[in-house]
Amino acid sequence: MRQRDLRDLRSRLASLGLSSLRRVESSTLDGLEAVIAILESLSGELPRDPSALVPYVDFESGPAILAVQAEHLLEPVPKGRGVRIMVTMASEAADYYGLVKGLINAGMDVMRVNCTHDAELEWERMIAFMRRANQESGKHCKTLLDLGGPKLRTCSIHNGNHVVRWKVGRDRRGAVVARPRIALASKSARKPVTPEPSTQADVVLPLAETLLHTTQVGDIVEVKDSCGKKRRLAVIHKDDHACVCTCERSDYILSRGKLSVLRNGKEIAAGQIGELPLVEEPIRLHRGDSLSNRTIDDAASLQDRCRGMDQDHEV
Repeated sequence: MRQRDLRDLRSRLASLGLSSLRRVESSTLDGLEAVIAILESLSGELPRDPSALVPYVDFESGPAILAVQAEHLLEPVPKGRGVRIMVTMASEAADYYGLVKGLINAGMDVMRVNCTHDAELEWERMIAFMRRANQESGKHCKTLLDLGGPKLRTCSIHNGNHVVRWKVGRDRRGAVVARPRIALASKSARKPVTPEPSTQADVVLPLAETLLHTTQVGDIVEVKDSCGKKRRLAVIHKDDHACVCTCERSDYILSRGKLSVLRNGKEIAAGQIGELPLVEEPIRLHRGDSLSNRTIDDAASLQDRCRGMDQDHEV
């Protein structure tokens, strides 16, 4: 019965002033038969012959059976209260005997060990502390090992990509109003040296020192983005450790992307971008998507994100 969604049925039964079947665990079939009998009476149907029904646990025998089994499993309810007390152990219970002993002295009847946390060594220590406290206090606390059920797990998922991104600011008509500043910095420098606030960069691309020294203001630095397309960066500032460029398009750049320096339309130097920071990528799911255990390649995952970047729209 619990495998079905009964919310609509419960509402309809409650509207008739009948049992909503919320508390029938001790005598489930008897509870169902009682509701059916009342509905048959309300509808004018003839009641069924009780002798034709299969024998089942009724309202009297059900709770009695549960009480006997609970007493057999957990021992009688302590004097002075109507319930037994179960306490879930924290991880500290494996290292602190006083915690377990104090709980048993305070009335703990069942020590619950959540096996989805800690490990066998910690569980054994908790149980050993409980047995020691039982022996010293003369009490009979028991242990419940709550085993971890099946869990949905994914396969190894790529953590992310070593990538940087810059974005072009545009107005409502699509005209460029703010160009990104991309710093080409020496790999040995933690950040580009920019003497004036106006030359501070939005992103940093690390380069080899020799390649950086070849650049001059007015050069064009051509890089390949994550989708394999060439992007042209115009050098607008240069100092000993870095040069600052601008670009007319938004883009994503991966580590070790190819790079060349152009002067007057001719290539004068070539190399590759150094290691970029790791950016963790969330898994975005939409209605109708399918999940599989196949890993996603860096380039393939970024191609979907970058598709349409020529129009400066994100997917």
